[in-house]
Amino acid sequence: MTIRPAYPADIGAIVEILNQSAGTGANARLAPVTVESREAWFAAHSPDAFPLWVAEAEEVVVGWCSLSAWRGGREALRGAAEVSYYVDRAHYRRGIATALVRHAAEAAQRLGLHTLLAVGLETNAASEALLLREGFERWGLLPEIARFGEARTGQWIYGRHI
Repeated sequence: MTIRPAYPADIGAIVEILNQSAGTGANARLAPVTVESREAWFAAHSPDAFPLWVAEAEEVVVGWCSLSAWRGGREALRGAAEVSYYVDRAHYRRGIATALVRHAAEAAQRLGLHTLLAVGLETNAASEALLLREGFERWGLLPEIARFGEARTGQWIYGRHI
């Protein structure tokens, strides 16, 4: 597996992987998104500020990871970024998410960032366990903020100073 910067040609695979989690409780998306709806998001990730990477295995995108400004436009938070990561379900439990999070943390240091944050749902125990293994701590919980029909779940925030 290799991790490299995402190219515009990767957006279809990135969206496909993101959509695998829609409506599952792994994130707060209830419905799939389109490539067109993610083009501005993709363009906002520049390699020298808030990068977007893909994990490739045998020339196939099997996961992706991004750094995004945390509450952009607020100067005092300029050194904080949110890390997001997704893995194609056919490639779960192969260390891809861990490699992506480690890659993002190393890059964040080079980019001059001082804090990484990750946001997820309490229903995503695998992601929570990964973050704990990688030195993140739970910094907050928004109880029962997400609703999936009648079911409610909380959203956590994990953080790590780098």
